[in-house]
Amino acid sequence: MANKEKQKLEKSIQEIFLDSYKIPLYQRNFAWTKEEIKVLLQDLYESYCAYKEDNSIHYYIGTIVCLYNFQDNIYEVIDGQQRLTVLSLLAKVLGFTDKPKLFYESRPEVEQFLSSLYNLSASQECSLDNKIKNIAKETYLDNFSEAITAIYDSNLDAKSEKILKLENFSERDSFAKFIAQNVILLRTNIPSDTDVASYFEIMNNRGEQLKKTDVVKAQMMNLIKKVDNNELDKANQKRFSIIWNACSDMNTPIQKAFSKQDKVRLFGDNYQQILVDNITSISINESEGEFESEKSLDDILKAPPQNYTKPIIKDSEDDDDSIYSAIIDFPNFLMHIIKLYCSQKNIILKVSFSLDEKMLIDEFNELKKKKEFDSIEFIQYLLFYRTCLDRFIVMQKNDNPADENDFNWALIRPAYKKNDETKKSSFYYKSTFVISENTNEKKEQRILTDKLIKILSMFQVTYRNKKNKKWLNDILNYDFFKYKSSLDLSTINGYEYLQKLRHLAFSYFKELGTVNFESGGTGIHHFVFNYIDYLYWIIANENKESSIENKSLKDEILIIQSDTKYSFDFKYYSSIEHHYAQNYLLQNLQKSETDPDKIEAEKIKNVIDSIGNLCLISKKANSRLSDVSPREKVQKRSDKTNTCPKRFIIYKKTIMNEKDVWNYEAIDNHKESVKYLLNNSARFLGIEDL
Repeated sequence: MANKEKQKLEKSIQEIFLDSYKIPLYQRNFAWTKEEIKVLLQDLYESYCAYKEDNSIHYYIGTIVCLYNFQDNIYEVIDGQQRLTVLSLLAKVLGFTDKPKLFYESRPEVEQFLSSLYNLSASQECSLDNKIKNIAKETYLDNFSEAITAIYDSNLDAKSEKILKLENFSERDSFAKFIAQNVILLRTNIPSDTDVASYFEIMNNRGEQLKKTDVVKAQMMNLIKKVDNNELDKANQKRFSIIWNACSDMNTPIQKAFSKQDKVRLFGDNYQQILVDNITSISINESEGEFESEKSLDDILKAPPQNYTKPIIKDSEDDDDSIYSAIIDFPNFLMHIIKLYCSQKNIILKVSFSLDEKMLIDEFNELKKKKEFDSIEFIQYLLFYRTCLDRFIVMQKNDNPADENDFNWALIRPAYKKNDETKKSSFYYKSTFVISENTNEKKEQRILTDKLIKILSMFQVTYRNKKNKKWLNDILNYDFFKYKSSLDLSTINGYEYLQKLRHLAFSYFKELGTVNFESGGTGIHHFVFNYIDYLYWIIANENKESSIENKSLKDEILIIQSDTKYSFDFKYYSSIEHHYAQNYLLQNLQKSETDPDKIEAEKIKNVIDSIGNLCLISKKANSRLSDVSPREKVQKRSDKTNTCPKRFIIYKKTIMNEKDVWNYEAIDNHKESVKYLLNNSARFLGIEDL
């Protein structure tokens, strides 16, 4: 018999169910909810849609950990039984397996249900789907009944307003084939002499699946070998692991993860450099720092879950406890590095451009086959770009986690200062581009920093989803961020960076195509609204109003400039609001023909979806006040001062006098202002050479 403990990790779902599995008695009952099953199905559907564009795509769905029982020729499931149970039900529904492959030890009621389920077949009188749904209704096992109901009733397409259910899916057979052949599970087999009870306790306490990043790390480290004899290079594996772990803690400055000596080796005396070639000389002895050694997949599984929220190394320099959050997580960061690595080394991958972490193992599997790939070089890229990310991309400082919009943006770099009395140095943060001690120069550098924060945060609030951060990859591909073995970070010019970002913003706007100013409604891309706010802010703060030929726009800029209390930061406003509300319009249209509100509503219904009547707001705020007048809406809103420029202007215009002046004329005038603003945006950005 082949050694089951050493078979390949990656298995298609079809391959998984060539074998049989037993859920031991010490495992809890099946407990996945309808919501968890719906999310799984939607992930599968989204991956299927990507597969139709590129049929080399695989979707890695997670991990199961098993102990193979040679005597009974069955796998005992130690971890991952919830997902495996859902997949076994889905396999029956989709028809790519017709024999029971999953068994629950000492639970005869479950065994009987699964046996009955798998014995079902279609007949002339009743389809297989109806038979499966009927058996789900009849069983008293609510957990399995709800799971089958969820499989049939879940909306597969989370991005569409139309409901797409499995039973009515015209591409169901193709979808089933994709799941059977292109959806991959990582099946890890633990040694036969393992203390299963102890192992299960470890996995249960761990409370999480083996991460894709752990798999990629283990496989990359396995490629680090000595040149002379092709044996594993243990020393460089340890260095790889040290840097990987440091980079994986996205919310701690990279410098804090290293010993005092290694800080200097990698970042120079004042943290103003990146010296990636020096990774081969960083400390790997326990006396110089508490570093973990290389780990196999089995080691990773046995270890308690890692939570890198504190520095790996704590020394006398680390006394700034400010908490800043990165705008991406580590799996997404790895996806960016793969893209940057391939782009700069001219490596072409078959898989299409994606920043979705579900594609991480798929992309790495293809990358590692390329002769140009080198694990040590990759970890150098990782360190280089993690340092750049910390310093040149905005972060968030959120003092109130309960409110997603109660935070400040920051563009910061690490620094240290020496205490003349104690002779000790301490770690703290400075604004990235505030480097001068001259008062006037420092003021200008702070203004520059604010401009950079505004445009970077504009991109972030628009493309918040990690999968949609192509803009971040575009930025990290700028010439001054191209990978180098050494880089003096202080040489990167902030003004040049700002111009690059403004070019990028303009190009993203142009790529969206023609804006439907007249009746675009909620179909107008959110980037357009954030871009409009940024342009208003630029003109008002850089005093560019003298170049404006549109009187209405000039007046709007004056509204912003004349309010000394007005301030503005980009926030996560993800809902498009009709300021003259649609419900309020319907109320007025039902009034008598001679009523002034009715007469005005007849005119406004032609511009209700005009860009002049729209602004961005939080979803929570947009769900309220949908049936009141624009004036009453403004009076009841508490966030009239610290809000985005377009909405601020609309609010101010609405309450300019005692009468409700947000009417057809006001909407049309504001539309023309916005139209002029966007049509001349290159000039306002100072990039007319485009």
